[in-house]
Amino acid sequence: MLRITVSPIHFAVLAYLLGASFSAITSADSLHQIRTAQTGNGTGVSGRISQSPMTPGPERIDQVRQAAPLAKVKVQLLNRKQIVVATAVTDREGKFEIRASPDTYTLIVDLQAKFPRCENIPVTIRQSQMTNVEVDCDSGMR
Repeated sequence: MLRITVSPIHFAVLAYLLGASFSAITSADSLHQIRTAQTGNGTGVSGRISQSPMTPGPERIDQVRQAAPLAKVKVQLLNRKQIVVATAVTDREGKFEIRASPDTYTLIVDLQAKFPRCENIPVTIRQSQMTNVEVDCDSGMR
């Protein structure tokens, strides 16, 4: 897994350098991986929602980040007008799948608590492709 720490200012430059087919962005709060794959299984977005860190204390550079799945969490897909067009609920492994028409959307993990905190994810869905999104939300543990 490629892990890159960036400030919001460098997001656009980094996304351009990584290319449209894969991007990994780490902010202070979360890790996002977005992959687009040609599949025969339809058009939409699927993925996994997790939270980390799961243990208190500082993370070492050589330490593998432990993440726990977020089960039974509502995931919403919003169109450009910020209207909810589709909703899914994650399974016990934090996985979800939403079928949607090709377009640009915002993926929101709808949590009714301060933590874990998940960032909104911009998602582009292309015809006959499932866009895979993995979101690692901030558990709030330090």
